[in-house]
Amino acid sequence: MRLFSILLLAAAAPLAAAVLPEGTTLMSRDGRITLRYPAAVQPALDFGGRALLSGGWRVMWDGKPAGPGVGLVSFTQRARPSDGRGQASEMVRFGGSRDRHVIASCLSAGFDPALAHKLPDRTINGRSWTAWRGSDAGMNQGVEIVSLRTRANGACYALDRISYVVRAAEAPPAGTPNQKTAAATMDAIVATLRIAATPSP
Repeated sequence: MRLFSILLLAAAAPLAAAVLPEGTTLMSRDGRITLRYPAAVQPALDFGGRALLSGGWRVMWDGKPAGPGVGLVSFTQRARPSDGRGQASEMVRFGGSRDRHVIASCLSAGFDPALAHKLPDRTINGRSWTAWRGSDAGMNQGVEIVSLRTRANGACYALDRISYVVRAAEAPPAGTPNQKTAAATMDAIVATLRIAATPSP
């Protein structure tokens, strides 16, 4: 079962300083989780793997299964790579789990020190997230990921910000944004995420 059912609220007011014109908001049924995105980017449930990217509701650098959990929402925007070669995908993936074993190791599970290193904790709208950055390359492809993890309201949440480039892919169609613009859009979505604490009884 989903941790929360997503409702669409059109033309919602901004939740953070991110510039997202004509935005739409995703809200959990209980109203404790909200995430805003621009109308030009559509929410999806794309948690599939790629050659250099593990599939599942959270990125696992060590190759182990993601464990019990569910992908809640994803965003992907194709882009022209900064150097003009191939095709890039800028992504946000947000998932969660209420499994007690997943919650216990939420902030460190899946990270391989050979591929990812710890960053200073990040605060998004008042909530602290453990942060990791990793990258990999091979087979004419490359990936860079900032993985954020937090515990809240009896759940483990994973927020992965992914940049993926395939050098051998055909160039994207005319009008496709450049990678810097697409990355800024995904970063702006991340900046709007709010997870409110459960009120005390």
